[in-house]
Amino acid sequence: MMKIVSLINCIPSGIFIFTILIGVPQFIFAKKLQLYTEELPPYSMQKGTQPNGISVEIVSLLFDRAKLEYEIRVVPWKRAFSMLQNRSNSCAFPVQRNQEREVVFHWISPILITHTAFYTNKQSSLHIRTLEDARYLEIGSYAGSAIVDYLSNLKFIVRTTTKEENNILKLTHNRIDIWAADTNTAKYYAKKIISKLRSM
Repeated sequence: MMKIVSLINCIPSGIFIFTILIGVPQFIFAKKLQLYTEELPPYSMQKGTQPNGISVEIVSLLFDRAKLEYEIRVVPWKRAFSMLQNRSNSCAFPVQRNQEREVVFHWISPILITHTAFYTNKQSSLHIRTLEDARYLEIGSYAGSAIVDYLSNLKFIVRTTTKEENNILKLTHNRIDIWAADTNTAKYYAKKIISKLRSM
């Protein structure tokens, strides 16, 4: 049975700015721009043949208003990262800005401010008051996220998955102690998984 996750405590410095970034310096507005985003509901996702989500809507509006020709593709973050490094006229969004990524890319503009929090099973006896309280716990998170970089650099025990919803499943089966996730993404997946279980 699915156990509803509940917020324990926001991670200090757990506020990230989702940004549009440019990969290669030779950025020529005369050419069609390739915009890459990843499957990260509710911000970006593939619905049928069309990219959708909050950040997709914001970025599309910005590019439409600027009268720039563009194409949005939903791809895994690692592929987007590779394309940014090797192709001109390419951008990625939404990307959480952090120190490690700061020097690698050319940043354009913030589009969203997000919050990251720790989640656990509702019946958990864990009491986390500070980030240090999570020092020896196994933390599940999404591979490629800024929170993984942040916690890994602080030598926390981080277990990553390529799909965020897998962390909820790992959490409910006690394969991780806590889940570090964007608050909106966590709510999206919690509702999705609870809905699936109720319909079974």
